[in-house]
Amino acid sequence: MTPRQLYDELVAQGCDPKNFQIEGLGGISDVYCLADRGGGRWEVFYSECGIESPPEFFSRDRSEAYEHFRTKILSIPHFHCVGFFHDEDAADGLSKPLDSAGVGIRRDVIPYASATDLRHRIFVSGADVFEARRILGNDLPIRDIAPPLPAARHVPGAPRFRS
Repeated sequence: MTPRQLYDELVAQGCDPKNFQIEGLGGISDVYCLADRGGGRWEVFYSECGIESPPEFFSRDRSEAYEHFRTKILSIPHFHCVGFFHDEDAADGLSKPLDSAGVGIRRDVIPYASATDLRHRIFVSGADVFEARRILGNDLPIRDIAPPLPAARHVPGAPRFRS
């Protein structure tokens, strides 16, 4: 098995690729990693903000390391955000077809720009994301407001203002 095959297998089972990295494939920060450290030494460790924790597992047997990593990643809940709403009724509307199809959902409400500016989020777990995509489409999460605009950039030829 190659790193790509293990990565694809985990994604096919509903694991969120932002939560793990295999030899450079997947998330880049705050992830569980599987890496060949040279000389055939495979390590499983956690990386947070680029700082690696001591390995929780190592082996010179690649198959054993892959199996340990597979088991580790499959044991972690993988929540996928499928809805992000300002309006609670819109969140209710998105929840109904998922509930009707037997897709388990999780909802929460978070402060966004202030304590009174709330957002209603809807999550599905693991392989339920595939059924959610079948019902809702692939462009997830669905939102009732536009995502934040990217940071302003200088346009070539435009005057620069200095304070």
